[in-house]
Amino acid sequence: MSVEIAATAPFKPRFGIKPIWPYLAGPIRGPAIIARFWSNVARRGEGERWDWTACRGGKGLYGQTTVGGGRIRRSNRVAWAIANSENPGERVIRHTCDRAICCNPAYLVAGSHEENMTDMVVRGRRVGKPHVSCQHDESGVVRAQ
Repeated sequence: MSVEIAATAPFKPRFGIKPIWPYLAGPIRGPAIIARFWSNVARRGEGERWDWTACRGGKGLYGQTTVGGGRIRRSNRVAWAIANSENPGERVIRHTCDRAICCNPAYLVAGSHEENMTDMVVRGRRVGKPHVSCQHDESGVVRAQ
């Protein structure tokens, strides 16, 4: 997979989120970081899942890697950034395959936290019970007490 690296506008982090893209786009370090990243992914066919084979964090569910200054990043966010030539910023990178270790850009989409939570409920991935201070009416609307 070859990825063209385009110049992007400077990223201004908010809420402590640090940029991924400047480290991937650098002329010296960028290609080496990208090659090292893909060496830890079991890439198969375009329509198949590409599993992260290196370190995992987050209860063993999500792949982790270091990009730029030794900062730990989730592998799905780095895969999305490489494939889309941009920094995901505050967006959530969602897995349409519902597999946390998948790094196939075809299965990764950027979205909001709300969209991610909707996906979780619609696909039956919700674990646990609603908080005791919430009540659900017949239509599924949640009301806090």
